[in-house]
Amino acid sequence: MNEASELEISELNLDIKNFCRQTIQNDSVIRNKIKQIIMKKFKII
Repeated sequence: MNEASELEISELNLDIKNFCRQTIQNDSVIRNKIKQIIMKKFKII
């Protein structure tokens, strides 16, 4: 098994943190979209 360098690990951690931050920001947008779709499907407008 080859070892990942400290730099690679810290870059990966940074990518994960950025992804999580974006996901949290998008979460409410996604939830609203899902709500709209469900309301349209059941015609609760």
